[in-house]
Amino acid sequence: MSLSKELLNRLVCAKYIFRKGAEILERGEPFASGISIIHFQDAAEIVLRVIAEKFHCSIKENSAFNQIMDAIDRIDNRRLTHRSALNNPRL
Repeated sequence: MSLSKELLNRLVCAKYIFRKGAEILERGEPFASGISIIHFQDAAEIVLRVIAEKFHCSIKENSAFNQIMDAIDRIDNRRLTHRSALNNPRL
């Protein structure tokens, strides 16, 4: 299964954002964990949006995180795992 260059570039962006979150977390500075969580959630949302676009899920540009997961779940009988953890970014 191949991805378009645009979708692949978005995945590269998600990886970059995730790595930046890991770097911030490793520094251990004040608020590092909270800032890292924001980066990790943004990276996860980009990946979910790429999946949704690849499989032609019907989502709006401003769809909430859980709505994206619901749309992906509707395309296959397998469900995304760890939904509660993905929806709850608390530390």
